[in-house]
Amino acid sequence: MSYFPADHQLSGEKKSQAKSKDPRYYELKKALSDGDTEKIIPCGTPLTGHFASGWHYFTHEGQPHFSVHSKGYPGKHPSDIGLNFEAKFKRQVQYGQHKDPEDLDSPTNVIYFVGYIQSRKDEEEPFAIIRLDRKDTREGFESTLNLSDSFFIKDNGVANFTFNIARKGSGTDTSYQLIPTLLPNKTPKKVLDAWNKIKDEWYLPAMYDNANPFAGKPADAKPPGLPHSVRDDYGADVELPSSTAQSDKEMPGEWD
Repeated sequence: MSYFPADHQLSGEKKSQAKSKDPRYYELKKALSDGDTEKIIPCGTPLTGHFASGWHYFTHEGQPHFSVHSKGYPGKHPSDIGLNFEAKFKRQVQYGQHKDPEDLDSPTNVIYFVGYIQSRKDEEEPFAIIRLDRKDTREGFESTLNLSDSFFIKDNGVANFTFNIARKGSGTDTSYQLIPTLLPNKTPKKVLDAWNKIKDEWYLPAMYDNANPFAGKPADAKPPGLPHSVRDDYGADVELPSSTAQSDKEMPGEWD
């Protein structure tokens, strides 16, 4: 047994070695390499606090800044934004000695949702907050959930489909595909049981306040931004239903 606590960084040890990343945060670009695939079931909705979207960036002090879309675009180079990847990590420019604006970062349009990851189905924590920060992945997610007659979140909080996610290429020549595939009518018991254990502990809008999204929903929490709605065929905004759940007949599947 080591004398030192788990978060102690030994002298000469690199920071990346001393601090393991929280597996409850999942980024496609870090989790998947060229040719890799993953299956993820979305769980929860904006109304239940298991979705968040908006503009994200890191300040020059290293703090995350995340705001809802309804507050407007914060600008290409907000006054408190930090350096971009090229300047900070490749050229190791120090803030204050940077060139403005070419060394500064820009806000990223981001979607976060809670997902059940098939490759982790036998692990203690199969769920993660999935980050979509590319136009192709965001559009894949949005277009699928807009087809609410076919792909939807059931009343039990688990989607009736899985995203088959595939990565192709590397570096600037990278692309992703998010292909929805319907699950058996009956929600897999293993998935539902795991979801019921964590659903009340995860609350993604906490990230707007740089708070812990795994500390549960505050008693006085209100949905951030504008009311959740969709636009009908006549251009009118209508309230988004919590689900369009249908039959839940049991069928065995690869998720059990």
